[in-house]
Amino acid sequence: MTQDMLDRGFARIGEDDRATGAWTEDVIRLAHAAALHDPALTDLAAQVAALAARHLGGA
Repeated sequence: MTQDMLDRGFARIGEDDRATGAWTEDVIRLAHAAALHDPALTDLAAQVAALAARHLGGA
């Protein structure tokens, strides 16, 4: 995973946010931002956040 990939994800959903290099927090922030833009993604965002915390390190 690269910081660039997360930056593209933020840009794709119209967020000015950028990856910081704190992978767990970045992935969780991106997932939550996506769910704010599309509430249908809320459950998926929660799953992504849980997986990020488990596999990338606790947030």
